[in-house]
Amino acid sequence: MNQKIPGGTRVVLRLKTFVATALLGLGAPWSAAEDAAVPRHLQIARDFVANTRPENNAYSNRNPYTRMPGDLLASEYVVATDCSRFVEDMFRRANSGVVEQLRSKTFKNSHSIRDWHPSVEREEAFTRVWRASDLKPGDVAVWLYMNAGDHTLPGHMLFIDSEPVRLAKPRKPIVDGLDQYEVWIIDTSQEAKSRDDTRFVSDAALRDANEARGKERGSIASPNQKGVGRGRIRFYADANGDIKGVAFSFDKARFHGLDDWSILVGRPKIKAN
Repeated sequence: MNQKIPGGTRVVLRLKTFVATALLGLGAPWSAAEDAAVPRHLQIARDFVANTRPENNAYSNRNPYTRMPGDLLASEYVVATDCSRFVEDMFRRANSGVVEQLRSKTFKNSHSIRDWHPSVEREEAFTRVWRASDLKPGDVAVWLYMNAGDHTLPGHMLFIDSEPVRLAKPRKPIVDGLDQYEVWIIDTSQEAKSRDDTRFVSDAALRDANEARGKERGSIASPNQKGVGRGRIRFYADANGDIKGVAFSFDKARFHGLDDWSILVGRPKIKAN
């Protein structure tokens, strides 16, 4: 794909993760070995993060869809979907065979997070990952909100996009007896997960303008960009390494234990053709 970069130079960009990462400032580029080992569904998700322009990026649970070059009549990347259907689209685009292993289907044309959560729990299409230190790129984290009345949606799901890093100096919120493991994630969401999230907006005027737009396409008001993005979250683990909670990576993030969010992580059982 040809892309014009600052300075007027045109370069040929291969849709490789380390190149897209360098262009967008998503962190240090992945090594060639890491890039080669990336599951195809995660590579496609990375391509959406790297190539979806802000004007084509939205969170929507009304007639949700994604598009990318190669789709019928599509010439650019477009995201207008919610968290669970973004995950489903990535698995389908990768011909992973994961979606076909789910045993329930809430909607006519797609699955709900209420299908994905039990699939991880029962290990239908996933192998359960219990320990935070065992997380790998391409794993799926999914949680249901236990206090449904406090939320407009039943839960959330996302892709793990890095190896976990145990924080030698835990950050707030600190929970006694629990270690913190930070990972990069990719999701489609109504909110950024950290200040270095690709959706985070630092400009105060733009944050106010985003907030003023209010609810759009079934989403909540947010000062940040909505849609697909890449940011950081923290998993909290006990002395045995078992996952006991989650917090986003903002300074004033809240800790959510298993009594608040029913958090599961699964490794997809890939059955590619």
